[in-house]
Order: sequence, then structure tokens, then C-alpha cells
Amino acid sequence: MDKTGRSTPSFGSSTISGLTNQDSGGICLDKEGDMNPRRVHELMQKHFPPVNAASRAWKNIVEHEELQQNELLCLLDDFICAEQVLVEVHRKLGDYLSKKEAVAFVAMHVGEGEIRIADREFHGFVVIAHNGVASGWSGAASMQIRAVGQTTE
Repeated sequence: MDKTGRSTPSFGSSTISGLTNQDSGGICLDKEGDMNPRRVHELMQKHFPPVNAASRAWKNIVEHEELQQNELLCLLDDFICAEQVLVEVHRKLGDYLSKKEAVAFVAMHVGEGEIRIADREFHGFVVIAHNGVASGWSGAASMQIRAVGQTTE
């Protein structure tokens, strides 16, 4: 609850009303400073490259119906340099979070949709498929494809 007695929104539950456009790179934030899920969806639609699943190297990050949080954090660190990331589960569920918060957010929603994660500048990308496998890549052209631990030549 905040100072006024209202319950504060949790991950991705920001409302569309009361938006302010704070000077943070054009990111649309609500009154509490959280990214609006609608804005996350718009940014992902516009800037997240096609996944092209058949050409990706995938890593299983869900075992026994539970997200392997350390595996996801390593994947994020490998491909996304920024500490804050955009996370989208579907068009009504997304947020702008720290990597650690993003891992907790993904753990709550894994399997609900194809989860896409990117830095605000869209230089690094991670995608988690419905079945719990994940892939990451980086670069403006989005052509580098490698799994955790592999190197590009």
C-alpha cells in the first residue's frame, strides 16, 4: 500500500490511466514509475526482431515445471548488458525491471506465453518459449546465434 492507502500495483499490473511521460528515453511510465504493459507491448512489437526459432540454439531452463532462475540470469547476463530490461509475457502483461526482478517475474509467468526480454535500446534479446526452452542473441542485426557457453567465430 502507498501513502494514500491504495494498494500498489505488482509486476505488470500498472494501469493505463495516470500515465506520465518522464524524461527517461521516451519510456512511458505510470505514476509509481513503472512501465505500462501496453507500452512494453508497443515497444516489443516495434523493435523486437523475429525469433526464427528453427535457426536458434535453445537451452532448457525449466525442469520439473520450475524455472531454473540461475540459468535464466546467466542467459540475461550473456546477451543483455543493461541492468534494466523490458519483459513481455503477452500484450497485457509486461514491465521494465532489473534483471533480478525480471527473473522473479518470469518464474511467476513461465508457460503463459512466449516471453520476450530485451534491453531498452534493443541490442540484446532473450526469448523463453512456452515449453521452457530459451535462446538469446545480441547485435543490431540480430544475426548472432549462440547458446550459453558457445562462442561465435
